[in-house]
Amino acid sequence: MKKQVALLVLSVLLNVSQVSSQDCGAYVAPGKWKQFMCHNLGAANPAADPFTPGWEIVGGYWQWGRKTMAAAGPTGISRSRANDGEQPGYSYFKESPNGSWSDAYKTGNDPCPAGFRVPSDEEWASVLAYNALKRIGNWDNRPTNYTSGLFIGDKLFLPAAGYRYYVNGTLDYRGYYGIYWSSTENGANGAWDLDFGIDDANANYYDSRTNGLSVRCIAE
Repeated sequence: MKKQVALLVLSVLLNVSQVSSQDCGAYVAPGKWKQFMCHNLGAANPAADPFTPGWEIVGGYWQWGRKTMAAAGPTGISRSRANDGEQPGYSYFKESPNGSWSDAYKTGNDPCPAGFRVPSDEEWASVLAYNALKRIGNWDNRPTNYTSGLFIGDKLFLPAAGYRYYVNGTLDYRGYYGIYWSSTENGANGAWDLDFGIDDANANYYDSRTNGLSVRCIAE
């Protein structure tokens, strides 16, 4: 009987731990909390600790307005697994039209899973405005630098995953910049993103739709 009770208590504790580890999000207004996914879209290991930097949580890269991933993230810690080279089929001619993603509703092209969507530019700006920001890591520009990232409050961590160049999909600025898409359009060829480095963090940052950036999904 005692053994059964002990196992039941252990099971409850484990379940609480699992729920707590998935409690990721940030404030988007005073007193208003919003849930985010714990990992970047395309993360190699969705079960990895979302608050500890590492190659498993870097995730993939998306062109704006597209549902499918443009380039995968690393598949291991070594340089041979960094996946930083040219990407076959990656082309700057593949611009998505206005309306492919939307601030008003989740479109059919939105790559986030059920219950989540790409954040708007206004939501990213609010996240920066209403949460304490803390940077960690060495901020070196290297394909295998998985140490750097931005804590937004204490329940949201964004790896400095760099980006994919629009011409051929090569990787740049991993460990030096984090660049995350918003759903918000800018003109006919661009869109806004969240951009951060060792010294700054900004929403309302323009990017070409054919660059490959990270995606972190917010709850609908």
